[in-house]
Amino acid sequence: MGDSRPPRISVRLRLSVTAVGIVAVALAAGAFGLVTILRATLERGVTNTALTRAADVAALAKGGTLPPSLAFPGEERSVIQVVDAHGRVVASTANIAGEPAIVVRSTNPYTSTRLPVEDAQRFRITTTPVDTAAGPMMVVSGEALERVDSTVRVVSGALAAGLPALLSLVAALAWWGTGRALRPVEAIRAEVAEITETDLHRRVPDPAGNDEISHLASTMNAMLDRLETASERQTRFVADASHELRSPLTSLRAQLEIGLARPRRDDWPQRVEGALADVDRLDGLVRDLLVVTRAVNRSVRQVAPCDLVAVVTSVVARCDDDRVRLDAPAERTAWVAGDSDELVRAIGNLLENAIRHARSAIAVHITERDDDAIIEVVDDGPGIDPRDRQRIFERFVRLDEARAADDGGSGLGLSIVHAIVTAHGGTVSVTGPTPGTTFRVTLPRLARPDAPPDHGTEHH
Repeated sequence: MGDSRPPRISVRLRLSVTAVGIVAVALAAGAFGLVTILRATLERGVTNTALTRAADVAALAKGGTLPPSLAFPGEERSVIQVVDAHGRVVASTANIAGEPAIVVRSTNPYTSTRLPVEDAQRFRITTTPVDTAAGPMMVVSGEALERVDSTVRVVSGALAAGLPALLSLVAALAWWGTGRALRPVEAIRAEVAEITETDLHRRVPDPAGNDEISHLASTMNAMLDRLETASERQTRFVADASHELRSPLTSLRAQLEIGLARPRRDDWPQRVEGALADVDRLDGLVRDLLVVTRAVNRSVRQVAPCDLVAVVTSVVARCDDDRVRLDAPAERTAWVAGDSDELVRAIGNLLENAIRHARSAIAVHITERDDDAIIEVVDDGPGIDPRDRQRIFERFVRLDEARAADDGGSGLGLSIVHAIVTAHGGTVSVTGPTPGTTFRVTLPRLARPDAPPDHGTEHH
């Protein structure tokens, strides 16, 4: 099927068009406002001129010295009639002499094109009443708007010619400015497009400044840091897992090859037992790897209220070591949301680690503080150097002393603890002075057994 998406329009083009559109609207509104204000101002001046001439004529009429023919400078742009109460024209300018009285549409100033003049101009008409010795009269004064219209046309033409040129300049500046602003984004995109899983060490260029693009570059580089770290951790994990699996596989292969090379020897039962021991070791490693993978991916199979005291008590009860002491009264409960089987495995791993390194005493404490349930597994072993207290939770990590021991484990026990506790929304850490080691597990506590768990629903 073809691509039904609309054609791609660059951000640069969209920003430039938007900028030009906004400026065009603003300039159009400004031009319209300018022309409107200019016309209103000029017409107001024409109106004032008409009122002034009407006042002069009204003064003549009131003083009884009104001539029948009126003359003013600029008479070709002015018309004046003096009309008595019976509608007769008493006096007028020469350009409308002999014409009937102008029909007045309003006592307020208004514009008319129906005056009896040859060129049929637009006129601004005003009316001024006056009381004379011969009775009340009306002075009708009109001023031509020819100069107003001419001025407005010139200004409108100049704006019509200048605005497109100005918009072209704005478009050019917007195109240049957005291109300059987006150049670092294109550099970031080009660099990211070239980065593959084999060169995660590369970073995108970070432009100087404290703007959004600089923040984008910093965020991209931080993401690449995390991806590189995750890739290195995965590579190490694969290498360590391969190394751990190679030993039992090599032993299993050796026993089977020896058995095949000497089929008539009577030590086949011992060979089979050794092979089964190696298979058990392989099975344990595979199960540990699956637990780590599932927990790291936040996959808690069954989320339900769990009594942490009961979980810890069951783990301690299965422990065949008289050095272990549980500090948890039988009446106490500490409810958390999680998978009880996974929690049993995590606490069991901590207890196995303590048994492996303790000299004479191991204590397990359960306390509650605010909204947390806390488990502490304390042993009197040699302790852990503060520099190694974060590293021991990594996969396949064994400290030197643990490596020297006959039963150093697979190196996955504490990483499993960390993964399970983290998947349950908790934390695990090593505290306390050395010698001696204290592992502290902190989990979110439920207020009551029927409270809804924080995890909500089952995760996969």
